[in-house]
Order: sequence, then C-alpha cells, then structure tokens
Amino acid sequence: MDALIIAKPVLINLGKVGELIKEIEETGAIINGIKTMLIDIHKIDVHINEEKESEKKAKLLGAKKVPAVLIVISSKCAEKLSNDIKKKYSEKVHTSLNPEIAKYEIQRFFSEDEIFSYGKTEGELFWGKESKEWKKYAKKSVLEIEKEIKEKNILKA
Repeated sequence: MDALIIAKPVLINLGKVGELIKEIEETGAIINGIKTMLIDIHKIDVHINEEKESEKKAKLLGAKKVPAVLIVISSKCAEKLSNDIKKKYSEKVHTSLNPEIAKYEIQRFFSEDEIFSYGKTEGELFWGKESKEWKKYAKKSVLEIEKEIKEKNILKA
C-alpha cells in the first residue's frame, strides 16, 4: 500500500525534512519517490479575489506557489504510518487520508517514471532477492567484491 507525505514550507524552514525521512525509513517503509516542487495553494484564490489593494494582491499572487517536499512511501501499514506522522508533525505536513486519496494524490504530483519499486536492501537490488550471496558480500569492500566476481566469473559479459 502507498501513501503520500508532503512536507510543507514550515517543516522545510525548520530543517526537519531529514528527521521526517529518517523516521519513515526507521519504520521499515520504502521511499518510492521523493522530490521538491512548488505547489499551488488553491485556497488563496479566495483571498486574492477579496483583496482590493493591488500591492497586497501582488504579494498574494507571489505566495500562490509554495515549496514542498513530496514523499511517496510504500509499506504494509502506510495508512497507519501516514496518520502517525500527521499526529506528530500536525500542520507541518500533509498526509494521504486513505489509500484511494493516496492513489489520486500520487498520480497528481508524480509521473510514472518518478516512482520506483525496489527491494528492501541493496542486496535485493543487485541479486533480485536477499540471499546468502548478498550477506556474504555485504561486509566486503567494492574492490574485494570486484576481484571475487572476476575470479569466479559471476557476471558474464
């Protein structure tokens, strides 16, 4: 199951985006997509239309787009994680309310080529699954792995 978490400008300004990402990763959830973008704030349109002074109106128009960090997560308990993050960070984040809304929001902000599916470990990325082979290589240096692969002719050209 997927969910969308949006770090709003206040969280970005507080320098807490890294903390949010760390918290997501510590739950075991996988980050399938992440990007920074300017997001339109639809509700500000009402204030723009009500504002008579052109200087204030210009400032509001400039504020229509705000920076945000968008994070797509995948987890068996994505909805619960979303709710927990919303409780902790309150108005500093937006989270998907349920799986249907998450699907809509993810499609709204991310193209298909911006969402990645991969295994939990680098070993799964390389070997296709977590295996004894991966665990054997996990503590070796890149040079040691390259040497062993060449010697055993594991990867054939």
